[in-house]
Amino acid sequence: MSFITTRLRQFPLHFVSGISFLAAFFFIAKQVNSLGFIEIQSLTNPFFYGSFFLVGLALSSTIFFTTPYKQKPLVEQCFLFLLTLLPTILTVFIGVICSKNFHFIFQLGSGLGLIATAGLFYYRFIQNQDTPTSGLSCKTWWQKQGAPTLFLVLFLTLTFFSFGFIRLGQYAAVDEPLWLYGRISQYWNNIGDGEFHKTDVSDKPGITVSLLSGTALLSYDPDDYDDLRRDGEVFINRNLNMAQFFAAFRFPILLFVSLLLPLLYFLLERALGRGAALLPFALLATSPILIGVTKIINPDALLWLFTTLALVSYLVFQKRAYYRYLFLSGLFLGLALLTKYIANIVFVYLLLLLFVEYLYHPKLTRRAFSDYLKKSLLQIGFVIFVALSTFYIILPANWVDPMELIQGTILSQAFVKVAPLFLGLIFLILLDENLNQSRIIGFALKWLGHFRLTLARIPLFIFFGSLLFVLITTWSGMSVYNFMQLIASPKTISSKSDIFGIFITNFYPLTFGMTPLALFGILTSGLFLLRKRFWQSTSLRFGFYMILFALVYYLGATVNGVASIIRYQIIIFPLVALLGGIGLFHLARFIESKYQLQKDQAVLVFTLLTLIVGFTTLARTHFPLSYASSLLPSKYYIDLKDMGPGSYEIAEQLNALPNAKETLIWTDKDGVCQFFVGRCKRGNNQEVITDQDIDYVVISSAREVRTGHMIRSRYESNPLEVVPIHLFYEYNNPDFEVHINGRQSHYVRAFKY
Repeated sequence: MSFITTRLRQFPLHFVSGISFLAAFFFIAKQVNSLGFIEIQSLTNPFFYGSFFLVGLALSSTIFFTTPYKQKPLVEQCFLFLLTLLPTILTVFIGVICSKNFHFIFQLGSGLGLIATAGLFYYRFIQNQDTPTSGLSCKTWWQKQGAPTLFLVLFLTLTFFSFGFIRLGQYAAVDEPLWLYGRISQYWNNIGDGEFHKTDVSDKPGITVSLLSGTALLSYDPDDYDDLRRDGEVFINRNLNMAQFFAAFRFPILLFVSLLLPLLYFLLERALGRGAALLPFALLATSPILIGVTKIINPDALLWLFTTLALVSYLVFQKRAYYRYLFLSGLFLGLALLTKYIANIVFVYLLLLLFVEYLYHPKLTRRAFSDYLKKSLLQIGFVIFVALSTFYIILPANWVDPMELIQGTILSQAFVKVAPLFLGLIFLILLDENLNQSRIIGFALKWLGHFRLTLARIPLFIFFGSLLFVLITTWSGMSVYNFMQLIASPKTISSKSDIFGIFITNFYPLTFGMTPLALFGILTSGLFLLRKRFWQSTSLRFGFYMILFALVYYLGATVNGVASIIRYQIIIFPLVALLGGIGLFHLARFIESKYQLQKDQAVLVFTLLTLIVGFTTLARTHFPLSYASSLLPSKYYIDLKDMGPGSYEIAEQLNALPNAKETLIWTDKDGVCQFFVGRCKRGNNQEVITDQDIDYVVISSAREVRTGHMIRSRYESNPLEVVPIHLFYEYNNPDFEVHINGRQSHYVRAFKY
């Protein structure tokens, strides 16, 4: 007995932990069917609740009021408290996964307990790291930027917001009805009803879209604006202002993105320096496609910014070593996961970057790889921890079913194919580290270090060679690969092309979706990246990492047999915009050196040039998401799966008809029906395409492949009854016409039938 008493005095927390674990184990046994054989019938739930209370009381008394624990810092005391309860928390957490009979408070509480324990572990880890003791204060940083730089950042941000705000409601985008009339309301209604398990309203999952656009529910009821459909005809309450309704739900996203842009500049400045940050920021803020995608209610409107912020924050940490940037990286990665599951690719990229950074960072090659690996894995682990914690806390479905966390990451549709490879690689890395102190991987990297330049030039030649190949192929008439035909059916491209064709087609929207100045900057960066020891420049190394991300993304799309249209690769556009800015910056520095100009003189000129070119480009781009560079021949366009540009404009032209309210039209674009004041039919059902009373047929170039083909098949099987709508795609004398951004090949046309 004295032995037990002695052990209790020496290890009181072990005893409390064991008692708490047993109580939790028998508690979950009452709810989990597979543990029913050890259930103690005489112990009721109140008994366990009382046990947990007594354990908590005993543990609190031990840690906070007894020697020597009370002498420890508060953070250390909290860590001991949670560490003692960790077996209990894990037991309850596993129990709520195995059974749905628990109240959600146990599910949420056990999840938050694990997050708090891991959070305190990382807090202690960070406290023991050699981090810079001081940094710039906000005031000092503000003064170092200077008034001209801050003015340009503010002006660029306002430019982005202003061009996004123009005609914000005069547009009806494809897929938006899924959010406007379904998912956003469902998310908030499910929270209000306490049905947390139903808050995962989409497979995207688009939670951030629901959070932001959901603020418009305070003023608008989507049910009042939703259309009714009967026999293919669309019925809408014409007394309501649809443009105002659309703008109300789009505005929160536009405002949120605009407010985060200065933060992006701050992070770029921390990573690259003031001069090297301003030009990339200017190209990004004046990108028509990024402004265009921010104007729609869709996960892509937020994904590009969250992913960019996550990557840039991580690279800032690599330079500055402040863990707050690592926290920001995890936070924005978590928000990106909540927006669209494709963000899981960042996990793969961070693992790749671990090895690439060791090869190309000038200071890291002098360190032992084993030490670097341990520290880097813990740092990446911190990013993943913050990202998953953010995902868990903000999506209530996780509280009820923690497996949603796995479904949104490892088992997500975007990640499930590479998950085995990713996990297997991590296993091999850890195996080599634990059994061999990373000697095998370390030796391999040391050996590869002798060929760094050659290794770097492989992805560089692939990237820049692909850009040039697309330019030359397009300018020569697409005789080798017809990118227009290939990208028209992005998910079935594998049946039309070889694997190289799939890969190279990804570069078509990218090459001509950038402004000529941005593309010039991208190609210019290649001249500097192909130099020896380019990695000694932080900004060029940053640009190299952006190229690697783009190639990893395109490789993943190619393996999956998918061509990346504009929206599918929206996360690449900001990264290559940053790359273009880096190219212009180094060109400016070269000019300053060659002509003995004052420092930043050429940088300022290039920044103003970027602003002027960007401003004039945006002013001439009526439909920014469908932007196509002036370098693209007029007979081509890149937005073959467009989101509905021109719907409002063609509807307004038809509304000017003297008998517009009695006019019946058929259209292949849903958006036209939203703004047309007369009768409107949509679709290719039998009752629709056999209606001989149609007055006008409204067709668009972007729907020719899909809709035209389907109606042609119906017509050929029943030519006497089916209206030959497919023939109108071949006519060139419309009664009304809208050219998208003035491009003759991209249009919406209306023909009198």
